[in-house]
Amino acid sequence: MRRSFAVYLKNYDIIINMRKNKFILKLNVIFMAITLVFLSSCSFGGDKFFYTPILAIPETLDSREVTSIDGKNIIINCYQGLMRVDENNNIVPGCALRYTHSPDFRRYTFYLNENCKWRLPKKKSKKLADILGEDYEKTFNTKVKADDFLFAVQRAVSPENTNPDVFFTYNIKNAKEIHQGKADISSLGVSTSLDNVITFELENPDENFLYKLTLPVFMPTNREFFEKSKGRYGLLPTLILSNGPYYVSDISEDKYVKIKKSETFKDYKVKNDGVTFVLDEEQNLYDEKLAERKGYTIAKIPVNTETKNLPSIKSIEINNAVKTLIFNPSNANLKDINFRKALFYATDKKAFAENINSFISKNTPITINKDYKSVDYKFIYDKNLAKTNYARSSIRGEKINLTVSCLKEDEQRAKMIIANWQEVVGINTSIKLETLDYNELFEKANSKTYDIIIFPIFAENKFADEILMSLHSNFKENFISIQSLEFDNLIYNASAQSNSSAKNEACNKAEKWIYDTGIFIPLENYKTLVEHRKSVKNIVVSRDGNFFFFPFAK
Repeated sequence: MRRSFAVYLKNYDIIINMRKNKFILKLNVIFMAITLVFLSSCSFGGDKFFYTPILAIPETLDSREVTSIDGKNIIINCYQGLMRVDENNNIVPGCALRYTHSPDFRRYTFYLNENCKWRLPKKKSKKLADILGEDYEKTFNTKVKADDFLFAVQRAVSPENTNPDVFFTYNIKNAKEIHQGKADISSLGVSTSLDNVITFELENPDENFLYKLTLPVFMPTNREFFEKSKGRYGLLPTLILSNGPYYVSDISEDKYVKIKKSETFKDYKVKNDGVTFVLDEEQNLYDEKLAERKGYTIAKIPVNTETKNLPSIKSIEINNAVKTLIFNPSNANLKDINFRKALFYATDKKAFAENINSFISKNTPITINKDYKSVDYKFIYDKNLAKTNYARSSIRGEKINLTVSCLKEDEQRAKMIIANWQEVVGINTSIKLETLDYNELFEKANSKTYDIIIFPIFAENKFADEILMSLHSNFKENFISIQSLEFDNLIYNASAQSNSSAKNEACNKAEKWIYDTGIFIPLENYKTLVEHRKSVKNIVVSRDGNFFFFPFAK
């Protein structure tokens, strides 16, 4: 390349010196400009890869099995569902060419795009031949069919599936009963017609069903490929069949997962060559590595990291969680509602800087296009009212021990709250404080082994009614045990509403019940921080800050 460039320069000098022909001169100047642009691209390399850190290499990239945020992040970039997210974070048809729904949003029918394909390697792969047979290039049908989406849901709702994301399928007719072993798979409210039509029958109206179809649990699985992989599906690049903008090209158990642009994906133009998800447990250094010339492109930064506001980095704060004081109603002492209410009314929320009135975070939608309007609850701090409730409790005067669990950053504020409680309940009640790191606190919450906890409740990518539904007594994966038929009915009523205003009002009633019974006190917003280089454009960040969608990035 350099030798050719020298020749062009020499020719150019000759033409300049001879000054014979202005037309030839102009042509050579234009040619020089084109050559310089070409050489510039050669010198910087033609490939455009992005880099982002992950905390662990996913054990599997099977969309049914994956539970980690990192694994889901890879899944949504390598698969395309019936619906997808566009570069403006809107929900648009993906593998579906078009769709219809009934007026009450209980029935959705999707007509598939005939051009959606499963990616097979350009050159014949011996490993793939071992799975699909020697003539797989001729015999394997790469067309994405309606059955691939049916099979994905069937796998998701099978009783042996312990992935908590199966929760997103529960509104499909009989899905919950099938998952709980109470109904046969043949009763599932999903049916196909020919190869390109799939219909979903829902238990309750759901305007947000289109959004759910973009989540990993609804990503298609080719039935033939899955069955021939004999239980190994999703474990290795050769055992992952993708239909999205990227495919998994390489997995290093202790280093990275690399995905590359799929040469068979034709739905829209992918504007880069791929992404490397780098294993890096040093979260406190993500910010510094983002600033390095060959560091990361985008990363979710730990909340307690002190960002340096570097001019080359753009920071995005996402209000996706609310730090909430939770009284565990399954605790032997706290199951007494009057005792809970005594502590509830003795809690001075002013110990925390913000005055918020909902554990459902800001900007959480009630429907795809409308934010949830929280109940305007008045939290009362009144020691006399607290003492009255304590006097009514069945454990008044008994010697009891309670522990408050919180993050180190909340220690001093928690001490101020406990001091007020102690004044109300007296010396017979011993209230201790333990500070934990982020992972320890989450483990304690998920195991439900706490008495009282200051815990961030994440909205994730849920809608308001889904956040409430995750507290239902039958939802075993939640972090609190509220055993109340009244509360369960309030939640079901919220889910059953088809009108967004009616759904919002029903959610308000369920949320109010939680406060009225002295279980939750929202304290302050808990932010997710995402940072990326300013030079990078069009990375789509999910509303919870957990997922980065790369196809439009450049």
